[in-house]
Amino acid sequence: MSNLPFFLRRVASPDGPRPPMFVLLCVLSFIGSGLSAFLYFVMAVNFDFVVAQFESGEIVMPQLELFLTGGMSFFLLKSILNALAFVGVRLMWQRKLVGFHLYTAAQVFLTLVPVAFLEGRPFMIADTFLSGAFVLLYYMQLRRFGLFNSQSGSSDINS
Repeated sequence: MSNLPFFLRRVASPDGPRPPMFVLLCVLSFIGSGLSAFLYFVMAVNFDFVVAQFESGEIVMPQLELFLTGGMSFFLLKSILNALAFVGVRLMWQRKLVGFHLYTAAQVFLTLVPVAFLEGRPFMIADTFLSGAFVLLYYMQLRRFGLFNSQSGSSDINS
């Protein structure tokens, strides 16, 4: 048995097929986290330009004003956290438990960032529900595969 802690071990051979529900979750997470990381990064890089365009009336989006109150750091932090969620999904795809923990931590912080950065401290209930649903579904899939057992190095994700 490997000397690695159980959360760093692989669940099974990386060559075996992945269950359809697990594949669906990963694909949706890859798309969502990847696009969000990219778009929030683009927004952070172009923050001053977007603010100038918004203030001049070139961009007419009332809801954008709320997000602009967070400043460039809001968008940069959201980009970094979405990138961490993406890495977490990639690690889960490689059947490593540490990916689940990284993904879950990123999702928790993604739900808290608007509360910390935006004026009026909005709590995004829909985002929280969606993040919680994905974390719960990942947990159910990974638990079904025996990933949370202390002997997870010998469990099989394909059973």
